[in-house]
Amino acid sequence: MRKKIVIIGVVILIIGIALFAAGSYEGTHLLHRSVSEIKSGEYKTDNITLKSGYIMAVTSPPSVYGLIPINDIKIVNSTNINKYSLKPIVSSSTAVEYLANSTTAGDYTFVMFTSAVASTFTYEYGSFSTIEVIGVLALFGIIIGVIGFIVLIAGLILKPKQKEPDINF
Repeated sequence: MRKKIVIIGVVILIIGIALFAAGSYEGTHLLHRSVSEIKSGEYKTDNITLKSGYIMAVTSPPSVYGLIPINDIKIVNSTNINKYSLKPIVSSSTAVEYLANSTTAGDYTFVMFTSAVASTFTYEYGSFSTIEVIGVLALFGIIIGVIGFIVLIAGLILKPKQKEPDINF
């Protein structure tokens, strides 16, 4: 075992864990789950203010949903929701993302038509740069943590240096 390498590995591992924890903690501030029932089978999130450059991500949406301007909420139903909804930039059965620009910035609510909201339903929104920084922070934390773990293991496995005997002539 080489003590200095082990210590360096532990320090790098702790830095990686701290970066990942900071990114994960900050990410939880953007995460929301609050949903209220408008009427039977129709649900909505809290009001969401999207500024230009903001991104909104929704996890586990039902099959009929839309990001609706607050002013249009009373006229939306399950058959005309696509007419009033902001168009998503990414859409799949497990997630949907919206990006606001200068013409689409405003106050919205995410409306869903479903018999029950999935327990895994979440939404988060914020400026693209903020979400990007949080993601990069968590990713760097993982990478640095793995490097620290490898250095730590290497320090534990390596044998101590052999001292060369003094040869005096």
